[in-house]
Amino acid sequence: HVAVLDEIQRRQVHARRVPRPVATPEQLSASLLRRHHLHPDHRLVGPPGVLAALELLQGEDLPIRIWEQALLPGRVEGYDREWLDRLGLAGEIVWTVFDGSGGDPRRSGRVGVALRENLGWLRDRPAAPPELEGPTKNVLLHLQLRGASFVQDLARVTGLGTADTLAALWELFWAGLVSPDSFSTIVAGAAPVRAA
Repeated sequence: HVAVLDEIQRRQVHARRVPRPVATPEQLSASLLRRHHLHPDHRLVGPPGVLAALELLQGEDLPIRIWEQALLPGRVEGYDREWLDRLGLAGEIVWTVFDGSGGDPRRSGRVGVALRENLGWLRDRPAAPPELEGPTKNVLLHLQLRGASFVQDLARVTGLGTADTLAALWELFWAGLVSPDSFSTIVAGAAPVRAA
C-alpha cells in the first residue's frame, strides 16, 4: 500500500537523522580486551578455553614462539602446551600456513591455526600446485592414498631414510599440503638442528 510505504520511508529518514551514541576509545579498548579474553575478569580456563581463544585467532600466520609466549598464556589461565596438543590430536584444530604471498614461510617461521571445520574457507587454494621433487611427491601420494601415517611407515613404503622422509613432510607442511597433529611437533621442527 502506498501510504504504508510512505510511512516506512519517513521513519527511515528520521532514524538516519537521530544521532547515534559513539563509544569512547576507553570503552572500545575495554570491549576488545573482554572480547579477546585479555581482561583479567574474562580469562578462559582449560582446554575448552584454549579452543575458544584459538577460534578468535584462526586464519592468521604468527611467529611460532608468539603463540605460547604471548597469545595463549594471556588469554587462558594456567595455560599448558598439553592442552594445545590434545586439541590437535583430537582433530579439533589444524596447524597450517595461510600466507600465500609467495615468500618462503620457513624463513619467517610463521604458522596459523584453524578449527577443522573452518579450514576450507579460511585458506585459499593455490591456483597451481607447488612444484615438488620426486621423493616429496611420493610421500604426498602415499598420504593421499592411505591417510595419516607414522614417519617410519612412510620411510618404509617410499624407500626413503627417516631424515629424508621428515624433510619431505616439512616441505609439504610449509607448502600447506599436510599438517602435523600437535603444536609440539611444529616447535620441534622449527628448532635449529643441533650437532650430534
